[in-house]
Amino acid sequence: MSTIIYRGYDAAGLALQYDNARAVPNHADIIAETARASEAYRQRHAGCRIDVPYGPSPRQAVDIYPTPITPDDGGGAPVLFFIHGGFWVRRDKRDFGFLAEAVNMAGAHVVNVEYDLCPTVTLPQLVEQVRTAFAWTHAHAAEFGGNPAALHVAGHSAGGHLAAMLAVTDWTAYGLPADVVKSVTAISGIFDLEPIVQIPLNEQVKLDAATARAMSPVFGTPRTDLPILVAVGGAETAEFVRQSRALVHTWRTEGCDVEALEPEGEDHFTILRALGDAQHAMTEGLLRIMGLF
Repeated sequence: MSTIIYRGYDAAGLALQYDNARAVPNHADIIAETARASEAYRQRHAGCRIDVPYGPSPRQAVDIYPTPITPDDGGGAPVLFFIHGGFWVRRDKRDFGFLAEAVNMAGAHVVNVEYDLCPTVTLPQLVEQVRTAFAWTHAHAAEFGGNPAALHVAGHSAGGHLAAMLAVTDWTAYGLPADVVKSVTAISGIFDLEPIVQIPLNEQVKLDAATARAMSPVFGTPRTDLPILVAVGGAETAEFVRQSRALVHTWRTEGCDVEALEPEGEDHFTILRALGDAQHAMTEGLLRIMGLF
């Protein structure tokens, strides 16, 4: 008989819950599709700036996609700071440029952030890099027409985790306003890292129980009263759905303004692809949380 190690799962069953590639057999086709769409948008967007450094290593850089729309008040436009996923060990920001188009057309700039990957860095170091990139964005937003007082955060999968971590960050410790993050959209995220300790992925992430808890936003509280959208595909694995529902429940219990979205039929990959469709509920949700829809 198999030994149960976490919430009714044995080791093999728990690993399957976090194996999105196996859960979505055509995931490679979706990734290739969005990579092509990203390259196509970069070719069309003459004003985008690629690989702008915010730190010393080659991966500590951002891609900036400015909006062509000038705000009515003549000030800087809102900025979406987007964090890609890949379980903290893979993927690249360049494959996610496609999602900038709908946001740009709604009147906001997009900053796609890159970071060093585990195990080259530890997860706490990775989180700190993303915080540094966000602080850099605040400092430089005006240079590309952005409003540093209108910075919004979104992320998918591991990026959803990182987006939630920015919500629980004490930004005054970085010399920034406590309310510098104006909204957070966390898509298909991992918010309780306890199960990660017990699956093969941890050979690269190298978490122990204490670090997993410290890096779990479900055990933290957003520092300010900001709107939050937590989205997960209705066709995702039970554990990914549970992760999002747990964050919604916990943060609502703490009095946070949290909206939940579970688009029916969307899996871990198609829910992100949906951001390329300006009419999709996922895109509408992102723009709504930013005050643009």
